Amino acid sequence: MLIRCALLEDATSVNERLGAMRAEISLIDGEEVWITFDELLWPEDKEPTSALAVAAKLGLEVEQELSLFTEPFAWPDLGSVTSKTEEFTATLLKAYEEHGVIKR
Repeated sequence: MLIRCALLEDATSVNERLGAMRAEISLIDGEEVWITFDELLWPEDKEPTSALAVAAKLGLEVEQELSLFTEPFAWPDLGSVTSKTEEFTATLLKAYEEHGVIKR
């Protein structure tokens, strides 16, 4: 849970927070943390510096990989343009409405 909390600290956009929450985190042999990020939610070039620092304090090595998870929402890029969840939700609902997916 400490690694996930640190990932949330590293996140600066809605997409990255979703990526931190959806990341698969495994402890291997009590010595290594394996983090698998969703490539649509966590930027490939973003280092999870807080998570790495927490792992170091715990004496754990970290391995990272990207994988394609099932998308939680259509238009996953919408979450990369804002850090406000409320704004992301409004934009997402508007996009769904414009495409006839939901009606209000």
